[in-house]
Amino acid sequence: MPNYSDTDEEVGDLDDVVADLDLETIPPEVAEYARTELGETEELKTRAISELQDMIYERADITPHRMDDAFLLRFLRARNYRIEAAFRLFVNYHHFRDNNPEYFKDVNPLDLGYIGDAEILSVMPYRDQNGRRIMIFRLGSNWNTSEVDIEEIFKAALAVLELGILEPRAQILGGVVIFDLEGFSLQQAWQVTPSVATKVLDLMGVSFPMKTTAIHIINCSWVFDMVFAVFKQFLSARYYDLVSIQF
Repeated sequence: MPNYSDTDEEVGDLDDVVADLDLETIPPEVAEYARTELGETEELKTRAISELQDMIYERADITPHRMDDAFLLRFLRARNYRIEAAFRLFVNYHHFRDNNPEYFKDVNPLDLGYIGDAEILSVMPYRDQNGRRIMIFRLGSNWNTSEVDIEEIFKAALAVLELGILEPRAQILGGVVIFDLEGFSLQQAWQVTPSVATKVLDLMGVSFPMKTTAIHIINCSWVFDMVFAVFKQFLSARYYDLVSIQF
């Protein structure tokens, strides 16, 4: 297994977790998708990485924590090789890290295993029909707010994303998010503040190098309407179109 401690400081010593990821394989159909939908070729990858590196060194107002090719490739794939858009995403990602160090510094996903044990947050063991990973949040009866703060859930979600984006096919295809709100009550709703909503949508839209291709919200109730009113004011038209709500 490759040693990711040198190139992925956010992963740390997580060989057992990394072993469950598909870090090397790009199936032929995914490679074809990358070619037709992203325009990806070996020549384009080499040229785009070089152009993005130059743009970061010349224009960025941040201190990148990594500049290797594999890392930059995530941002290029997330923006379909549009250099300027990939640059903005790269800068936004680092601004988010700098402004929220508590979500990144000394975070070990294994220390957050209790959130997975409670099935508040999990990644499905299978992919969807398009080969995408599915992340599911069970924010109703599974979530005891007196034991698990929403900031801990957010930290765990970021850790999962940082691990998931190591997979080349995740960089190419993106992922799907399901929010299961069965049992969602006012107790959970009070945890979803405008600050939390802003951070969630910031990551989904402009600050993390993974495409969100669909958002399914299921088992909704009237309490959800109250929370969604907070989110809607920050939700762009593009992401509003991705949301599917089932009561």
